[in-house]
Amino acid sequence: MDSNNKWYKYYFYGFLAILALPVITTPAVLNPTAWGKAIIFRIILATLIFISIYEYKTFQTIIKKALSKGSDVFWPIWLLIGFLGLVILSTIFSLDPNFSFWGSPLRADGSLNYIFYILFAILTFLIIKKTDWEKIWKFNIIIGVLVSIIALSQKFGFFEKTVKTYDGRPPGTLGGPIFLALYLLLLIFITFSFFLKEKELKRKMFYLLTSSLFVYIILLTSSRAIWFGLFIGLVYFILTFPKKNKLILAIKISFLVLTILGACGIYYLNTNPRVIDSVFSRLSIKLAVDDPRFSAWVVSAEAIKDYPILGYGPENFSIAFDRYYNPSLPFISKEWGSWYDRAHNFIFEMGITYGIPALLIYLALIGVLFWKLQKIKYGPNTFIIHGIQATFFAYLSANIFSFDVFSTYLIFFLIIGYSLSLIQSNESN
Repeated sequence: MDSNNKWYKYYFYGFLAILALPVITTPAVLNPTAWGKAIIFRIILATLIFISIYEYKTFQTIIKKALSKGSDVFWPIWLLIGFLGLVILSTIFSLDPNFSFWGSPLRADGSLNYIFYILFAILTFLIIKKTDWEKIWKFNIIIGVLVSIIALSQKFGFFEKTVKTYDGRPPGTLGGPIFLALYLLLLIFITFSFFLKEKELKRKMFYLLTSSLFVYIILLTSSRAIWFGLFIGLVYFILTFPKKNKLILAIKISFLVLTILGACGIYYLNTNPRVIDSVFSRLSIKLAVDDPRFSAWVVSAEAIKDYPILGYGPENFSIAFDRYYNPSLPFISKEWGSWYDRAHNFIFEMGITYGIPALLIYLALIGVLFWKLQKIKYGPNTFIIHGIQATFFAYLSANIFSFDVFSTYLIFFLIIGYSLSLIQSNESN
């Protein structure tokens, strides 16, 4: 989109306002916090959508080009539209359409929000200029730093008069430690990619220190699902690094050695429990084996058979869980958490609530984006594209054991919009 367009600055600052929402935490005004953030998000994005409808002719050429069969973004755009259509259909045919559409304030989800996330990805792709994407990401990274500083204050009491302290795992402004960690996981590889790309020393150091801060906060959260995602992302990022020289080869070999030593270290900690402290206890093999998620997945495997095409409807996992709840399964108890409204696994969650076709289109969308990015990888955006690909691996791996909230959806769909922009920019060149 032409930055001379009189509306462009409103679009741009509107997107910045949306991306600032994860750091907002005002329980007295926005309670539950995620619900309040989602409402503000819908207000801002709806305003931008109405402006874009008003000046439809501005986007006409871009839309026609994106939807034309010869375009590089043809398949990802149509997959995204197809996914949007299935979200709407699964809501219409939901077992509880009203709840599916609006969701609960506690979770701040529902198909209305999901529709807005998809439109957010499409709108960022259509509007943000290629030269402005780096500004968008710099702002996003700064918001991540502010969220991290609040998490540090919660842990160590730096601003104890204004920020509540936590003896255990800090939740930041995301409502839970695992959500904080997943949010930073979505930022970390792209941040480090900017470090690799940047030439100016001060900016380079900023990106390096910020990446290190994000890793540290992720470790503080003690979220094993996110640790697993970070590890898988690192495996991809390092072992498939696009630059080839002796130093990179040495780094890859060192990473393999460290991985083996890390596995041995986990085994040692589990055979010497006195060595394990509050952080390392999260690496306990027994704790992983005894995780009640596995019993919830057994229930999910039964429930997914009932409505395989359009699912039970968005937000209706609890209906499926109630229907196949089995108290004889291990760790389905009051102590471990006997009731689930989320599958804690994106495959079961999406398959049960939206249906298997929606799950397949979702996976196909990520796969096609990955493949399209791979085709343009060895160019001016090599490091950024590599970081996005590593983020896909990390995000999906973490969400095998976790689930999304407002702020993590926001960043994930921003990455989709950015990926589409990179692919189309390469086509233009």
